Formats: sequence, C-alpha cells, structure tokens
Amino acid sequence: MPTTHAEGRHDILIVDDVPANLVAIEAALEPLGQRVVKASSGGEALMRLLENSFAVALLDVQMPEMDGYETARWIRSREKTRHLPIIFVTAFDHSDQAVQRAYKLGAVDFLFKPLDIDVLRAKTSVFIDLAKAQARDRDHALREQRAQLENEALRRSNEQLALADRRKSEFLALLGHELRNPLAPIRTSIDLMARAHDKPASPRLIEIIERQLAHINRLVDDLLDVSRIEAGKLELRREQLSFAQIVDEAVTICRPRAEAKEQRLSVAGEDGSILVDGDRTRLVQVLANLLGNAVRYTPNGGAIEVAWGREGREGREGREAAQVFARVSDNGIGIAPDVLEHVFETFVQERAAGDDGGLGLGLALARQLARLHDGTLTAASPGRGRGSTFELRLPVAAAPVLGRAATPQNLRSGLAGLKPLRTIIVDDDRDIRELTAELLASYGHEVQTAHDGPSGLELLCSARPDVALVDVGLPGLDGYALARAFRERCPGGSTRLVAMTGWGRDSDRQLARESGFDRHVVKPVSTAMLLAALSADA
Repeated sequence: MPTTHAEGRHDILIVDDVPANLVAIEAALEPLGQRVVKASSGGEALMRLLENSFAVALLDVQMPEMDGYETARWIRSREKTRHLPIIFVTAFDHSDQAVQRAYKLGAVDFLFKPLDIDVLRAKTSVFIDLAKAQARDRDHALREQRAQLENEALRRSNEQLALADRRKSEFLALLGHELRNPLAPIRTSIDLMARAHDKPASPRLIEIIERQLAHINRLVDDLLDVSRIEAGKLELRREQLSFAQIVDEAVTICRPRAEAKEQRLSVAGEDGSILVDGDRTRLVQVLANLLGNAVRYTPNGGAIEVAWGREGREGREGREAAQVFARVSDNGIGIAPDVLEHVFETFVQERAAGDDGGLGLGLALARQLARLHDGTLTAASPGRGRGSTFELRLPVAAAPVLGRAATPQNLRSGLAGLKPLRTIIVDDDRDIRELTAELLASYGHEVQTAHDGPSGLELLCSARPDVALVDVGLPGLDGYALARAFRERCPGGSTRLVAMTGWGRDSDRQLARESGFDRHVVKPVSTAMLLAALSADA
C-alpha cells in the first residue's frame, strides 16, 4: 500500500547497479513531482521496501548477486509488497522469453534501454495516478467508516442519555412517592395527637411516627451513601470482626419483617471462628440489604435461607485462598434474565405487590460496599417464579486481634450510669432546639439554649457546661468558628463540644475535629445516639 504524503506525493523506487542510470532516471521522473528513492542492488531495494511503501518500482534486470527477477520473487513473496507494480528495465535481453518471464513474476510493463524519457515518464505516471485513485478510495472508505462509527457511537450515547434521563425522571417520581408515603401517616398522627389536647400521646401513634421516620432516614442514608461512594469519599472503619456476629445482626434486623409476612427464615453456618477485616456497620448493611430484598420479593408464607461458611484454605501467608461466603436464597418471584444483568445498577428495581417501597438503591449499594471490602456480590435466578440467590464473598482475615468491640450492648452498659449533666444547645432551628432541650431535661439533664453563633459563644464562655450540642450552620458565627473561638477563649476547660449537624461526610467529621469538637453526630439524632453523645466514654 503506497505511502501518501501530506502534500499528496507518492514514492517511486528505482533499482539499478549503475549510479549513472539512477541519476538519469531520477532526473527524467522529476517533473512528476514525486519523491524518488534509489537503490543500487536487489538487497538494498528489499531494505527500502521494508522501510517504506511505494506507488511503483522500476527494477533493472541485470544486477550482480541478486538480479531483477530474483528481487521480484522476494517482492511478490511478502504480503506488504505482493501487489506493488513493477516495471522491468533492461539493456540486454529483448527476447520474448525474457518478457514472458518478467510478466510471470508479476511485472506490469517491460522497458528497454536506452529509455525513451517520455515513455518512461508516461508509464510511471499511470501508476502514480492509480496510487492516487486508490488513496482517494481508501480515504473515502475510511471517512465513511469513521462516519458510521461516529453515528453509531452517537446513537448509543443518545440511547444511554435517554435511558439515564428516563431513569432519572422515574427516580424523581419514585422519590416523591416514597417520601410522601411516610409523611402522610406522620401528618395524620400529629393531627390526632393535637385533637387529643392534654391527653398522653397514644403509643400506637408514637410507634407509627417512629417507624415512618426510620423509613425516611433509610431513604436519605441510601442516597447519601451512593453519592459518597461514587465520589470516592466513603471511608471504611476497618476492624477484625466475627462473621457470625455480622450474620446474626443482619438477621436480627430483618427477622421482624419476615415474621410479619409469616416467612420461614432459616440460618445455617459454621462456628464463630471465621474473621473478616471490615467495617461492621457496612457489612451488616450489605447482608441486611440482601435479606430485605429477599423478604420483599418473597410472598407471604415463603421461605428464605441464609447459608454461610468458609471455602478454600489458608496459605502460608494466612489468606491466600480462604474466603467466607454468605448465600441468601428465597423461593420468591425470581428474576427475569433481562433484569438479572442489570439488577445491581443504581435505581433499577421491580415493584413487588404490597411491598414497602424503596428507591432501587439497596443492591447497588451492597455490591459497591462488597467491592470496597475486596469482595464480590453476585446474583442468580432460574427465572420468573423460581426464586433467587445472592452470594457475598469476602477474604478471610489472617489472625484475630484482641480488643473490646464497640457493640450496642457495650454502649448501653456504658450509658446506664450517666449522671445529670449541665448542657447547652446552640441551634437556629427553633423546633430542634426546644424539642432536644425538652428531651434532655426529661432524662434529668440541666439545659440552656442559644439561637445563633455569637449568643451561643457567650453562653458557653459564661456557663462552662459539661456538654454543648452545637449546630454547624449557625447565623452570625458558624459552628466551626464558634468551637475554635471557645477553645481559644476558654483553654483547658472540661466542656465537651458535640457537632450536631446535617453534614455527614468524612471531610465534615475531620473539619469538626480540627475546629475543636470532641464528637460529630448527624441529624436526625435518635435518643440513644443523643444520650451517647453526652457520655465521654461513648
């Protein structure tokens, strides 16, 4: 395939063992405006052909060591030069036999010395024009191919954008629906409590409000987790954990929902000696998402099985091939093949009759969290109506590390003897400020409040409380600036500062620590979390 230069030239190769002939032929071809490459032997000609491509080769027949015929055979034997036009040039053999031999070797023409310059130039120009035509055809074909590929890429991009836009619209509609669902019973419960005047709130109404608020919290947490993972800002708090405890916690979370649907939830696994290196909260979240998915898509009276254990064996370095697995299987509605390949994508879900809703984030989050733990999460289903199985696999930790785990039981025992404390709440939201103060006062704590940064700082400096719960987004002086100013004005004090805020990123926690806060809690704060924040040991 000849080389096309930027200026539209096509190279010509001339081969002759007589330097004068090379110079003469080069001069004769100069008006064609193409680059002429010279070679003084067959071997040198083959080297030039390895280095470059040519529109035509003018090949002398009579050359020492390797004559023109032998050179032609080598040219025809190589894929790159198989179709190179060759014009033989000779001053000796004019016989028909020589001409036939040349044509058998693929010659396109045969010229005799002394050369007629006009004939030489005319015949060479034919192959230059042919090379130009071929180059134009190739360029046209490449342009068409490129245009086709670009159109195909554009079509796929448009399809993906349309799909993303459709999913976004569906998600926003679903989000509105899922948020309104729990807000409706909360609104009704509040109206009923208002009609009861001074009567104590019904336990049933309180239970409804707590359940629906937990549902809203779950929706918001899932959204925030997805955004943190996609931004690469979710940090794992790793420790060595008993996998049996992780399974037990996840089952404990989901068992009430399974019992409400009269489902049989069975667990089979090994003893508690299997350890994994991971974030307890996140690993429990993964298994709870899988179990919650099984409960959701399994009809009343169905069966769900959790099987877990170890596969592979540890190598000399402790964790060469050993993995812990957990399989969650159900006999529910199953997964269609066209859905199975997308089941771990964000916002992909099927609505189950009578389910409690969701945003289609649970499985996507579970797989992303598994990957952050160097694990895998896979799904399988024989098809519609035939159930499904999800399998989590994680590396087994090498050896146990001694230490007291921060379990909920340990936390509760540490709070049991918490004495009344002098507390200050600084928050510009009146409802949050007053309700939090009322709640802490009901537990025997002495509470004062401030509604902005400047007044909060003055109150802290004058009262020197045991604990201060400070919102970050305060008017006049934000929470970070308040904490820094308080630490500067009142150094060496024993006041514990707790940032109570809606910002929950790892960078927000880091900024709170750097500003002088001792603790960081994210709104909405449960009673247990609020009381734990007051304790110096929590």
